[in-house]
Amino acid sequence: MLQHIAEHQNIQNAYCSCFFNDTFASHYLEKSVIKIDSSKLQQCPAAFDFATHLESIKTDISVCTTSFDSASIKVLELLGYSLISTDVVFERYYDDALEPLAFDSDYTIIPADEYAVDIKGIRLQEFAVELARMSHYGKNSALDFDAVHTLYAEKIARAWTNKDTQVFAAVDFVGALSGFISIVEARDEMTIQFLSVHTSIRRKGIAQELIKRVCLYAQEVQKNIVVNIQAENIASVRLYEKAGFIQKSFSLVYHKIKE
Repeated sequence: MLQHIAEHQNIQNAYCSCFFNDTFASHYLEKSVIKIDSSKLQQCPAAFDFATHLESIKTDISVCTTSFDSASIKVLELLGYSLISTDVVFERYYDDALEPLAFDSDYTIIPADEYAVDIKGIRLQEFAVELARMSHYGKNSALDFDAVHTLYAEKIARAWTNKDTQVFAAVDFVGALSGFISIVEARDEMTIQFLSVHTSIRRKGIAQELIKRVCLYAQEVQKNIVVNIQAENIASVRLYEKAGFIQKSFSLVYHKIKE
């Protein structure tokens, strides 16, 4: 705990407080991590430039999201950052019309708190493997995949138990967990956190129906929905476009792991 506080203090002293809340110690990765959104530098109270912030970072892993800006890209590359992914943010307005979707009647969508089956934990572990593999961490060969998998397993478990997270589960006719979607609500919008369908039963419309259920919920609470996905995941891009989401912004994601 003292080390974690000291790391936060170092971050705050080194380059104001721009990324103070985006720094954490990952128990499972056994590394300290900072997530940098370069757009936050526009509000930097100390008026430090991009390079000054990056050079001051003391954490083990740096994940930097930046726009397609040649000057920022040059700074990242000079400081040894590696491009991991191109991300795209999609948004859907709550009052947009919903197209009817054909859905296999063998599956139903229910709130997660209504689903209690002993085998659920095994299924969630399988979902964690797939989500970890597709993640920025999972794509970085410098990180141990078992640690990344454990990290995502913990994140998924928290999503299912966190009172501030809404989860909907797709369940088949024998009660097996076929897929799930989780959202985190803010005052003006909601963000899709996880969407996963079991690898053995894809292409049955389950993901579309999970998204549709979230869209219906968004209409009920009158909040727009945003989701951040990797642009190279063409299947996901098409899935959200089919559900009426529109592209809002693009960004590049860079990683750097301290030797």
